[in-house]
Amino acid sequence: MFKKGKRLAALCTIIFVVLSMCMPCLADEPEKTIRVGSFEDTFNYVDEHGVRRGYG
Repeated sequence: MFKKGKRLAALCTIIFVVLSMCMPCLADEPEKTIRVGSFEDTFNYVDEHGVRRGYG
């Protein structure tokens, strides 16, 4: 009985891995551009040499 459960778990894991590798191939959406902006504040600034400094 224990062997059947182990085999079933292994089979389900293999099926899950194979399907998760195939899913990106099935997506037909065009690539989207995502733009991200940030605010200049005291914790994230550019010094006089053009180097970013601070925490943020």
